[in-house]
Formats: sequence, structure tokens, C-alpha cells
Amino acid sequence: MLSRRIRSALFIDFENISSYCPPDKIDAWVAWLEEGEFDENGRRRRLVQKRIYLNASHGKYHAPFNDKRFEIVVCEALTQLKNGLDIRIALDVMESLSGTFQSMPKVAVDEYIIFAKDTDYVPVLQRIKIFEKRSVILGDEQAPRAFAKFTEHADIVVPTRIAREAAAYAGPPSAWMRLRRSLESFFASRAAEPDEEEPTSAEGEPAPSQRQAPRGRNRRRRRSKRFSREATMAAATRATIRVASLTPNLHTARAKIEGELQEKIVGFSAKGGGKYLGAGSFFGLMEEIAKRDDRIKVDSVPGSPRGVRYVPQDEA
Repeated sequence: MLSRRIRSALFIDFENISSYCPPDKIDAWVAWLEEGEFDENGRRRRLVQKRIYLNASHGKYHAPFNDKRFEIVVCEALTQLKNGLDIRIALDVMESLSGTFQSMPKVAVDEYIIFAKDTDYVPVLQRIKIFEKRSVILGDEQAPRAFAKFTEHADIVVPTRIAREAAAYAGPPSAWMRLRRSLESFFASRAAEPDEEEPTSAEGEPAPSQRQAPRGRNRRRRRSKRFSREATMAAATRATIRVASLTPNLHTARAKIEGELQEKIVGFSAKGGGKYLGAGSFFGLMEEIAKRDDRIKVDSVPGSPRGVRYVPQDEA
């Protein structure tokens, strides 16, 4: 709650998502972004770059965006069908990542927020990851395949049904509400941690203390544990794909995968009794993930180095 604001760069594809960022409600949806209303952890942002991409017919919107210190990029039609707007955004994000962004002051950026929902931006999300920055993008849950693809590569996918609230945002929450949200987020993350195994006797029977527990309580505990592990493994699968897909068909360094799991998965550890989310070993966990998603391949041919690869679906 008291940590510094995340320094974010905002890139808006106005042509496709104008209804989420109306020019007459700029103060509302910019505050919504800066207050981190789209982030379940409630982290606030400071928008160090604000760029909006318009086509030539949107000239009437220049004034309100100029007044709010947006940099306006007009993308004229290159052909009768395409104005290259998405390509321009991709190029500008890359220039910002590499430090060659000439039209904006060179400032440190922690996160890139792309207000667009086109799957053409997946390679951009991958490049952001390579540069070890965070990424946020819109996702339409009515297009489940595209939404799932975004969840594999972006740190945060903002459902469009949530983004629609931005224009009606009434202002930042009180200090009490921020504290409440922080506590809710903390306890939710603790609830997602894998539970410890129930103690058993040498014969494999529940220990006396467990044997005396009410039967209904044990059933609820086992059910909660099963659901918790399912959610954790789903998140671990997405995190593994996010890293391994950066080098398709090649072995991904174990340290990179473990680093991503350590950062993204609550309760992940490479040590202790429940190490590797209960799988016992790195490759044990990778084999479990490979069973969940056949794009992850675990190579274990005798006499050859073991490794984990991401194989795109069209090559699988």
C-alpha cells in the first residue's frame, strides 16, 4: 500500500477502443488507471508517457487530449483498408524499450499499458517481457482464445467489462478503502497457497488429531485444497509458457523459468517439503505442466541434456 507508484507508459489504440476512453471523460479514466483500479493488488501508477493514436478523421478530438498532455499520433491511411496504427504502436513501444524514443523525454518505465485488444500485440508483449518490464493489455472475454493468449504473455489482462467502468470513475478511494483492499488482496493470496499435507500415521491412516476432526470439515478442507492447487497449477502453466515462448523450439534456461515462477506464483519455492508446488523437483513440475499444455515439451532422452521447450501449436 505504501510502495511507490509504478511508472507506466500508456499507448492507446483510439480507433478500436474509443468507447473505453471517451474524450469528454479523460479525467475519470486517467484517474482510474493511475489509481490501479484494474489491478487486483491495487498498485497505483504514474503515467510517465501518454500517447494516443488516432486516424485522420479524429481531428476534433485533438484539443481535449492536448489539454491533458497526451502526445497525439495521427496515422494516415496507407491503403484503402489499413492505416498501420497497430504497427506504429508496436514500433513506438520497441523504441521506448530500447531507449531510442526521440519524441518523448527519456524516463524510466516499469510497465507498458496497451489500451488495445488486438492479438497482433502478442509479439509486443513478448518483447516487453524480454526487457524485463511489466505489461498490461485489454482482453475481451467474449473472444476466449484471444483472451487466453493474452493471459499467457501479459502480466495483467484487463477484461473489457471492467474497463467500461473507467469512464464513470468517481475518484480515488479513501485511505481506509485502500487499506481494506490491501488486506483483502493479502488474505486472498494466502488462501491461494498450497495447503500442507494432512499428517498421517506410519500405516498411512490419518493421525489421531485428524481422525477426531469432523468428517464434513475434512471434506471441505480436501475440496478447498484441490481447488487451490488447480488454480496454482494453472497460473504456473501460464507463467512457464510466458517465458518459454520467448525462445520457441529451443531449451529455456531453468533459472528463467524458476525466476518467473518465484515472481508470479504465491507459495512457490525450490526448497522445503512442498518444493516445486509439491512436484518435488523442477522437471517433475515441468512434466506435470506438459500434461496440462502440450505446447510445453520436456526433453529427457538418455545421453542428452534435459530441457524444457515451447513448441508453437502449428508445429506441435
